[in-house]
Amino acid sequence: MPNDNNTSDLERSSDRLGQRFSNASESDASEDTGNGPAESTQSTNADSSSTEEAEVTEWKPTTVYLPEDTRREFRRFLKRLTLDHPEIEDAEKRQLHTALIRAGMEHPDEVAELAKEEL
Repeated sequence: MPNDNNTSDLERSSDRLGQRFSNASESDASEDTGNGPAESTQSTNADSSSTEEAEVTEWKPTTVYLPEDTRREFRRFLKRLTLDHPEIEDAEKRQLHTALIRAGMEHPDEVAELAKEEL
């Protein structure tokens, strides 16, 4: 029985992933080029729920350099994060990136330790 539950969770997660990304060709293109943080303001303005936020917050693109393996892990992490937490499923990439940066800024000691390991 526990195996059936894991299988049904995986199927549900896969179904949501398929539905979510079947209509997201524009965001896939920006993701493949590595320009996730530099999404166009046109896509933000097209979504009526994001329009108010776009008027309040001025988004600026930032370049983050990652090794290719880490970049792939990062992209998978973002997809998994939104699948595991349906309440943030509609979040834009820029909102997820901001949350990740803020989490890192709130835990500077851990960031310093990881940076030290990379040296």
